[in-house]
Amino acid sequence: MKVLLTSVCRPIGAAHGDAPSVGYEVLHGQITRDQGIFSPRSTNHTFALDYIAANLEALTTVLHYPSHAELIRELRKAPTFVGISFNLSIFQRTKEAVAMVRSDASIFRQLGYQQAPL
Repeated sequence: MKVLLTSVCRPIGAAHGDAPSVGYEVLHGQITRDQGIFSPRSTNHTFALDYIAANLEALTTVLHYPSHAELIRELRKAPTFVGISFNLSIFQRTKEAVAMVRSDASIFRQLGYQQAPL
């Protein structure tokens, strides 16, 4: 059994059709955006996927903001299960990733969805 856990594909952000608050810098873009120079600048990865992977007995691959090509390359390895981490502000990106997963759904079982708490 093989498991693929991934976040949505890059690029994300206002320059790519998302809301102005969407981006890789959650604190600066959303939580502390009006605090000027006192707003921390950092990229936040979805480490929850790594924690889940560490606790699975199955061979598990974790992708953090993969490109479309990187996700397709992993899907061609025919994972048994695929999990996609997302939040509501990037739901349209999640739909793109799900479409890529379903493009050849005959090679593995379908997945369930879990939305990260807002």
